Amino acid sequence: MRTRTFLFVALALVAILTVGCSSSEKTAITLADFENIGFTKEEEVAYDYQGLSESWDGAITVNGTSQFLEVVIFDNAPDEFNKDQFETLGLIMSVRTGIIRNVMFACHAQEVCDYVSDKLR
Repeated sequence: MRTRTFLFVALALVAILTVGCSSSEKTAITLADFENIGFTKEEEVAYDYQGLSESWDGAITVNGTSQFLEVVIFDNAPDEFNKDQFETLGLIMSVRTGIIRNVMFACHAQEVCDYVSDKLR
């Protein structure tokens, strides 16, 4: 009986620790993550977004061709206002946009945005 009680308590503790310590939330994306997939920063971009960490214009090579990529990195996930503002700016500037976790990015070619999204997810 004592062994069953101990086993039950041990399994319950393992279950609690597994659920409590696991997180479905992914870590924040950094400039280094972009650089690891081939992004080369060229010019810092000034935006007035709340919670902005840094933003850069640069290039990334996709399918053997260097392509434009703008990277906007936040401390946390951007709010809906910033997302809407960025997407609207993308429409005005005729660029594609993407948003993943704490970053927003813009590209001239959809294949570039798709490449970045696939690599950073």
